[in-house]
Amino acid sequence: MKDDTGKPSQKIMNMIYADIEKDSIEAEKAGIISDVLFNSTEEEFNNAYNPDEYLNMPEGLIAACVAAASPEGIARQEAAGQKMFVTSQTLPKECPRADLESLGFVFGEDVDDLFVDVTFPEGWKVEASDHDMWSNLLDPRGRTRATIFYKAAFYDRHADMNLISYISAGQTYGINSNPDDNKLQFSVKAGGETVYETAVFDIEKYSDEYFDRSDNLMREVADWAKEHYPNSDDPAAYWND
Repeated sequence: MKDDTGKPSQKIMNMIYADIEKDSIEAEKAGIISDVLFNSTEEEFNNAYNPDEYLNMPEGLIAACVAAASPEGIARQEAAGQKMFVTSQTLPKECPRADLESLGFVFGEDVDDLFVDVTFPEGWKVEASDHDMWSNLLDPRGRTRATIFYKAAFYDRHADMNLISYISAGQTYGINSNPDDNKLQFSVKAGGETVYETAVFDIEKYSDEYFDRSDNLMREVADWAKEHYPNSDDPAAYWND
C-alpha cells in the first residue's frame, strides 16, 4: 500500500515493526518484496492484514513484511536490484542524457519512474562494483566512464548517474600515512595519472588556515587544468587522444 508520495505508508511500516518486535514473523521467511502488498490500496491492505492469521498469508506477503523491517532483507533487495540492473539495457532517467547521446547512446521508452531503455554503443556495458548500490559504466577499453547509483530498497528507491571527466582536479588523498597527519596537497589527474601537483603543506586540519589554503590550492590546480586542457569540463573530451 502506498501513500500520496508513492512510498509504502507509515501505517504499513508501524504494523510490520510491531510484529517484528513481537516475534510473530519468522525471520527465515524473508525474501523478495511482493508487489501485491506494496502496490495495493489501503482498503485492499486492511482487508488482507489480520495479525491473527498473518502466518497463513501468502508467502510473498510474509516475505514482503519481513523484508520491510529486516536489514538482511533490505540488503538482499539491493543486491538483487544491482544484479538485475547490470544485465539490463537501461540507465537511470536522472542522467546527463545530452552528453550520453553525444557518445552514441540512444534513449528509448521509460521503463518505470527510475529507468529508461537505452541502446548502448558497441562495446559499452554496465558492471557491478563491490558495493550493492554502485555500478560502473565501462567503455570498450574497460575504462570507467560513469558511476551509477541505484538504491533498490522498496522504501527509498533512487537511481542516478554521473559521467567521469578524463581530467580531474582536486585534493590529493592518501598522502597521510595515519589519521593524525596534516599534510595537504592538490593535484590534477589525466585518466587517473597525476600530471600536476602542488607543494605539500603541513597544516592543522579544519583550521581557518586549512580552509583558506585549500581554497587557494583548488584554484591553482583548476587554473592549471584549464590552461593545459581547455575542454577539461567536457566529460567526452580527451578520452580518445
